[in-house]
Amino acid sequence: MALVGARAILHFSSEIYHRHDWICGCNIKNALFWFSCILFGGDKAWTEVGVTDLVHLSEKIKKHADETSDISGKTKLVTIFRYVFNGEPPERFWNYISPEKCDADNLTSNILSVEDPLIGNFPNNLLPQMLKFGCYLGI
Repeated sequence: MALVGARAILHFSSEIYHRHDWICGCNIKNALFWFSCILFGGDKAWTEVGVTDLVHLSEKIKKHADETSDISGKTKLVTIFRYVFNGEPPERFWNYISPEKCDADNLTSNILSVEDPLIGNFPNNLLPQMLKFGCYLGI
């Protein structure tokens, strides 16, 4: 925060991503979003519009966390397509699955049930990534 005259000017800090791993930002809208709500539905302020009010951000996070169902203990497989189109790398959410078991066979079966119909005869065009609420875990 910087003081200009008698006014305080707030500046965004990337520390928010370390304190709340489900917060994600959009540099185009210059706004913050709630990753799990984007995937599973939720308040439009956190899923479509974006939150830009840094003055009341802590209160907004606390209020939304209190109102949001906890999905942290539930396993979700999320399919997001990242591709190159006209020189830009857009990402598109495709779907999510709630697997019954988290063993290798069941997870593989769930992943293939989504990807096999989509990739058809072009399996070499697929590069998988594992994500945990927007944080890259590995390939």
